[in-house]
Amino acid sequence: MKIIADENCEREMIDGLRSVGHDVATILDLAPGIDDETVFTLARKQGRILLTNDHDFGVIAEHSEARPPAIIPMRPERLSFRRRMEIVLQTVAELGNDVSSQFVVIEPHQVRSRQYEP
Repeated sequence: MKIIADENCEREMIDGLRSVGHDVATILDLAPGIDDETVFTLARKQGRILLTNDHDFGVIAEHSEARPPAIIPMRPERLSFRRRMEIVLQTVAELGNDVSSQFVVIEPHQVRSRQYEP
């Protein structure tokens, strides 16, 4: 799976995703400090799932005509890193290759997903 990790994603999360074979680009490596609109555009142009701890991307996506394959904002409050890693890996695996325009929110006790309307 092709993923772009926002700069607020932990390096351990990025390493964990890479260790199981995911192609993970990071904003920290590509262009640290760029604004959210540019991160969103990069994800879309590169066809990557956007993994972030920033909840503003839902608003950006709602106002955009073109969206990345999927946006996964994480709400990791009260979860250990190990549990967050398990949930992210499981969520990405469940998305499989069919990630067209999905918004997936990872919360402490649930994972919610919805398709964007055309």
